[in-house]
Amino acid sequence: MFEQITQLFRLLTVDERRTLLRLQVLVLLMSFAEVFGVLSIGPFMALVGNIDQLQGDGLLADIYRQAGIAEPRHFLIIIGALVLVILGLGTAISIYTTWQFAMYGNRVGAKLSI
Repeated sequence: MFEQITQLFRLLTVDERRTLLRLQVLVLLMSFAEVFGVLSIGPFMALVGNIDQLQGDGLLADIYRQAGIAEPRHFLIIIGALVLVILGLGTAISIYTTWQFAMYGNRVGAKLSI
């Protein structure tokens, strides 16, 4: 199987190989964005389950005190919006990467079929 992949890679031009490597970087960025998005949900859900965490010790409590927001519910709404933005950015990166791979596959496939 590795030999077949190597043969296919040899059929690509230098520009197509560079584009493939750039797409691999996009995949790496996409994976980090997805992991960061999933990891951002945990602290938010813990805060939703027990908003009293803002009165104790911990990173969220420190951020809450530094932000100077008087109402804990307002802080919860801001954190929720931030989690949605993080998830939205991860999804946008994923959509863009998938689209770029589809376009690349179509171009290379059309070239190879000729």
